[in-house]
Amino acid sequence: MVYQPIIDHRQGVGFGYEALSRLCVMGTWIPRETWFGAAATCGQAAEADLVALTTAVAYLRQLPQRLWIGRNRC
Repeated sequence: MVYQPIIDHRQGVGFGYEALSRLCVMGTWIPRETWFGAAATCGQAAEADLVALTTAVAYLRQLPQRLWIGRNRC
């Protein structure tokens, strides 16, 4: 998972993050289509989505309360 800051450019402050489903294995970035596709082929699409969502929520718990996370599978 990679977290991209969302910035209010008028005020110059961050107000959230977008959780992007990215997987790095041994230093190589695996395209999301590859690993979500593999999960779907194996009948594990819902489980892959749950892992991504659970990971994003765990990160959210570490952020100050004023910030939020938007999850994007794309």
